[in-house]
Amino acid sequence: MYIKQPLFSDVDIFTREKLGLELWDIRKAHWKYKQKKYKTPLKGRLIFGDALYLRPIETLDGWLATMDKEVASKKIYALVNTTIVYGFLDYASAIVNTSFSKEYLDKKEREVSNYIDNVSNGFYPFKNGSRILHRVLNFLTHNFKPTYGGWANGDPHIGSKKKSFFWF
Repeated sequence: MYIKQPLFSDVDIFTREKLGLELWDIRKAHWKYKQKKYKTPLKGRLIFGDALYLRPIETLDGWLATMDKEVASKKIYALVNTTIVYGFLDYASAIVNTSFSKEYLDKKEREVSNYIDNVSNGFYPFKNGSRILHRVLNFLTHNFKPTYGGWANGDPHIGSKKKSFFWF
């Protein structure tokens, strides 16, 4: 099935050079060789992943200008909403606050920045984080990370997610 199929590096180069997109995130999955004794370390060989590419904001205006205004409006609206769903609120907010977004988004659609401001709040007890607490929690996370019979594991999702007050 995979004979003569492009590798990630081929797809990445094509996506960046021909489509003008940038890699934003990867959800990785690893497999380990079958073994009897060793369940750790958790990572094995990277065997597949889901990649998320987004258009750089600097090129967005030129790209939208190549389309009919109605189509361009739908594209930018979909891009803002998609990036909100993936938790890239900074990117969505930056798009809404560009000078050219007024051409494509009406006033009500640009008010999504109020939603972004509200949803971006979270629980951050330390202004710059805590290296020691991060190491402890990271250690606990990796020791309780679910695997598939000890032979495979993967990242839980692509992008950022919010549960209650916490972002992960």
